[in-house]
Amino acid sequence: MARAKATLGEGMLSYLAESKRIDNTRMRNHLRIEPEFPDLARGFADAVRRSTQA
Repeated sequence: MARAKATLGEGMLSYLAESKRIDNTRMRNHLRIEPEFPDLARGFADAVRRSTQA
């Protein structure tokens, strides 16, 4: 969290701290897709990992 605080603005930190749970079942069924990451935390962690590898 310290790294996020040092990198992100207060608005983004607030946004990420809020609970934003949604059910994407209809979207997945309608579009016949499966998201690359099962949740925000894993997707965000992967994005951070990729950005630090560059």
